[in-house]
Amino acid sequence: MASQSRDQLWEPRLWLLQRVTAVALALWVGVHLITILAVGGAGLSAEQILGRTRHSAVVALFYGSFVLLAAIHGALGVRVLIAEWTPWRGTRRDGAAVLVAVLLVALGGRALWAVVT
Repeated sequence: MASQSRDQLWEPRLWLLQRVTAVALALWVGVHLITILAVGGAGLSAEQILGRTRHSAVVALFYGSFVLLAAIHGALGVRVLIAEWTPWRGTRRDGAAVLVAVLLVALGGRALWAVVT
């Protein structure tokens, strides 16, 4: 019974969080694509681009938040898929979603590190 009331409390919040991260990701993807088009139009090489992103706080903040948004959004989506496609509920479902989030943050963080350091 306690698990059911916990789900009733958290499910609407998690649903809303996934929608908020979707809107934010749409904006971030838009900025990312505009940046790619601008840089591509300028004819910069990969070496020149990386030279400009090194030690940039703006790039680190933008892409760091991109990684966090994507990890949260993706993990919540996986959580829903697990609930729909498997018998996993409660701690097992939530633990798998947290694991996905941690893996996405680790992979995205590694990529970000390569771009800004």
